[in-house]
Amino acid sequence: MMVIQESCFDDTCSYVVYAPIETMNVMGGGDPDTVQLLPSGFTVVPDGPSWLTNGSLVTVSFQILADPDPHSDLPPAPVEVVKNLVMSVVRNIKNEILGEDS
Repeated sequence: MMVIQESCFDDTCSYVVYAPIETMNVMGGGDPDTVQLLPSGFTVVPDGPSWLTNGSLVTVSFQILADPDPHSDLPPAPVEVVKNLVMSVVRNIKNEILGEDS
């Protein structure tokens, strides 16, 4: 597996967007039209001018494969997996910003 990533950091915002790709599909001469690309990532935007506040707004986004029928219900297990994934990423970002270990 390989991960492609794009990131940007400046005074107005920061973002990281990434997508895992199966290397066999890309490097093994596979058809590029069949490669599934599900980008995910996060942005950090200052909550007001830097002289006024030290807060930030964090937006986290994940894409997962799901049933294409918009009327179908997602099974509880994948919903719980996504919830745990989001919580883990937010916790890791918070710990990184605050310099905490847990």
